[in-house]
Amino acid sequence: MKTIRCILAALAVFMCTVPSFAEKDYTVDYLGTWKWSDSTGIKLVAILYNTKGTIEFTIRNNGSLKPLETGLLSGYYDGLCFSKTSDYSDCNGPAFLATKISDNEYKLVRKNGGETIRFTRFVDEELFNDFLNKARALYSRNDYDNALEMSIKASQINSRNVDALLIQAECYKQKGADSDCYQVYEKIITIDPNNKKVIPIKKWLDRFQGK
Repeated sequence: MKTIRCILAALAVFMCTVPSFAEKDYTVDYLGTWKWSDSTGIKLVAILYNTKGTIEFTIRNNGSLKPLETGLLSGYYDGLCFSKTSDYSDCNGPAFLATKISDNEYKLVRKNGGETIRFTRFVDEELFNDFLNKARALYSRNDYDNALEMSIKASQINSRNVDALLIQAECYKQKGADSDCYQVYEKIITIDPNNKKVIPIKKWLDRFQGK
């Protein structure tokens, strides 16, 4: 539970701030989903927190959910490294040098030489829906821990989607973590105060606050 709270807290910070190389942990600059464009075409990259609190990546072809590569991401002030080991032992500094074009685009160049790669942030709806559907299925089976994990991953792709946040809140409620549930409910109301699903949420919040 402590680990999941740490992940959610870190995620909340990421969602409320613009990525910047001024951050001490440069890896968080790359959180989200990206299009990797080079001479071979376009690949899709997801860079997300996992349940261990580290940041993992998956690379897959456009139109497929099957990963081509998976591992952990290590960020540096001047680039990044896609690690295939659990201890980052294959990352001795950045394998790709990164030049920031904008908040949503980087130019990557392989450190040992090679072509320029365009790295563009986007909302990966296909992957988002996959995580959301898994979260719903797990919740329906009362598997609240794994449903929470899937819904948090969905929110890392689309932080303003109310359906993913509702699953998170309900998982926290079922687990007896009312304060965490409260925080997620507050966010839902901020995002979409006129949503019909918010009415029972407001009543729950009033009871939680003793009103």
